[in-house]
Parts: sequence; C-alpha cells; structure tokens
Amino acid sequence: MDEGTQDWRAHESQPGIEILSLGEPGRDAAPEKRRLRAALNAPQSLADWPRERRALLLEWLKQTRSEHPKWMVLLDWAGPKRQHLAVEALLGLLLRGWIEIEEVSSRIAPGSWQPKSLTWRDLSALREEMGLADPAAEKAKRENQRWMSVTDERLLALSLALAGSTSQFVPSRRQLCDGLAQWLAQGRSGTRSQFAQFVRSRTRLIHDAEWQWLNEHVDLAACGISAHAPLLTLGGNCTLVANGWVMLDLSLLPQHVAMTPANVATCDQIIGIQQITIVENLSAFASVCQQAGASELVIWLPGYVAPWWLDSVRHLLALAKVPVRISCDCDPWGIELALKAGALASQTGGIWQPWQMDEATLMQCDHRLPLTDADRRKLETLLAGKLPSSLAGLAQSMDQLSQKAGQEQYL
Repeated sequence: MDEGTQDWRAHESQPGIEILSLGEPGRDAAPEKRRLRAALNAPQSLADWPRERRALLLEWLKQTRSEHPKWMVLLDWAGPKRQHLAVEALLGLLLRGWIEIEEVSSRIAPGSWQPKSLTWRDLSALREEMGLADPAAEKAKRENQRWMSVTDERLLALSLALAGSTSQFVPSRRQLCDGLAQWLAQGRSGTRSQFAQFVRSRTRLIHDAEWQWLNEHVDLAACGISAHAPLLTLGGNCTLVANGWVMLDLSLLPQHVAMTPANVATCDQIIGIQQITIVENLSAFASVCQQAGASELVIWLPGYVAPWWLDSVRHLLALAKVPVRISCDCDPWGIELALKAGALASQTGGIWQPWQMDEATLMQCDHRLPLTDADRRKLETLLAGKLPSSLAGLAQSMDQLSQKAGQEQYL
C-alpha cells in the first residue's frame, strides 16, 4: 500500500501518536499487528536526553546494520540491568519522530500490545544527530579517496596502487600519498624518520607494512627519502683535506666510498685533482672509479638529485675548479639529470660537457628500448628548450628512433 493512501489514525489514548492497522481482526492463525508513529513532519532533537539514554542509543546505532531491528535484539544488547532504560529510549524515539514501531497483540492478555520491531525513519539524520558518521557516506568518502590526480611522473605507479587498495587501507594510504606529493612539491629530502614527521607529525607513525607498500610502488630514493642519513658516493684518485689535515685519500682505497653531507661540508681543499667525472648508473660509476685517472674525482649521481646532493657537489666543484664531464643514461631523464648537474658547474664558474651522451653513443648500443609515454612527454619538454649541441643531437636521435639506451652498455 502506498504511504499516501495508508489509513493512519490518531491513537485513542496517546495524543500525538498515530496508528496503522496491519493485521486482520478475527483471524486465529496470526496475531493482530499495528504500527505506531509520531504525528510530526520532522524528527525532534535529542540533545536534552539523559546521558545514560544517549549512551544506550549510541550502542544500538553502532551495532545494528538493519533498517528494521527486532525489539528483542535491542533488549538483549541493553542487558538485564538496562531493560527499563531500553523501554524509555524506545518510547522517546517514537515520541520524537525518529522511529515507527511495529506491535503485535498478545494472545495471553487480549488488548495488550508488545513491540516486535522498529523502523528508523531517517537513520542517516539520526546518526548525525548523535555525532556518528554515516557508513554509506564514509564508504563513499573512502571510494573518492582512491582516485588521486598526479602530475609528478614518480607518483604514477603509486596512484594506481592506491586505486586498487582494499577499502580499509585507503584512508591511511591516501594520507601517505598526499604527504609524499607535498614532500616532492616542496623539494624536500631526508630520512624516513623525517618523512614520517612531515606526514604524521611523529617519526615512528609510519608502520613497516606501510613502508613496504610505499617501497613496492615508488622509488623512495628518487623521492629524496633515505633509510638513514644520505650519503655522497665518491671514487677516483685525489685527496680531500679539512683544516690542514687529510680527511680522505681516495687513491689509497681499493673501492669507492660514501660520505655524509656534513662530512663533505667540512672539506676545504682538494689536492691532486685535474678533472671531475659525474656518472649516473651505479654499476657504471663503479667501473669508471676502477679506471679513474691519476688526478680524477668520480661522483655518483643518483636518479633523483636531492637538495643535499646538489649542495655537497656544488661545494666540491667550487673547491676543485677543474673541468667537469657528466655521463648519464641515453634517455630523456638522463639528459635532464646531466643538465641539473651541469648547472652546478656553471654556477661555480667551471666548464662542463656531456660525456658519452650523443647520437653515436646511442647508435652503438645493441640493446635499445622503446620510449614510454612518460619518456615522450619529457623529451618534448627538452626539445622545446635550449640544449648543448651533443645533448641536442642525442635528443633528436631518440625522437626519430623512439628509442633509448642504458649507460651500462657503454661505460
């Protein structure tokens, strides 16, 4: 029966309450049924309810998922010591217009009616009235949090992982993703503890499982986040001096070594240096270190040039004042890295040039890979700018071939 045509009538003894008969009088097979509701256009506030009654209603709202909970179930949740309080809450909800009650007649005591179930008239509004979040609204909010718009290429895989996450993990993972986006936008770098402090205000509030999820879908090092204090990796054959004392004689070491930015900053002289070589790929860097000349400093260039790296290398270049050569992958990102490292040499008054980054180097590689969409976008940006002649030739060759190559093949 349509609600507009239902025969609701005023209660004989309770002003403000309406009755709708549901049962069929005279039938022995089933008891009579009726529904009760308040004659109100809108529910009334429960702000003046006693604390105990509000507490019981909050328990009911948190436990029930039904639009038509059974009265006996609600009584059971209330427990033996709160039966009277439960009756008060039921009648109060009825009189304030929040529920309809379905009653059945008693066969044992004719003329007596007992509550069977209730119907929430506006459950979402009631939850809001009691300060509870609406589950449907919360679910919709979580679903919206899945979709993250990113402009930084480093976050593309992470945004896809967020979209495919289980619902329960979406809010916390979205917080991490938003925090990382802000970290990158502000050009920050630091340790994991510093990132945790940045995102959640405490250094230990990113759990191991969350770090694992981040590490699986984003290059944390490329985002300027290191497990511990960052390290500048050096090799070659020269001597670093601080306050007249030898800090580090690279020629005495069989392999390359790493120094913290704070240690690099204390260096005030480099002895026996005629050239600086900056290499991107770590395995290529190790090879160049083994073949370094008698007066050469070799510096590893990570795939992401963090501010601490820029500051440390700028300091060494200013001390050395020698020619600089830079070798990175023959791909659009390698060109961008070379330009950033080369800018440091220019800032300190030095001369730099790309090394093994030209059309001939690309063509000699046997294992070239196709450019990705991200490579294409980066290459278009580079070609629109002003490039040194060798890098311009490399960029044009990549554009024509739609291919790139890794540094390991030629260093």
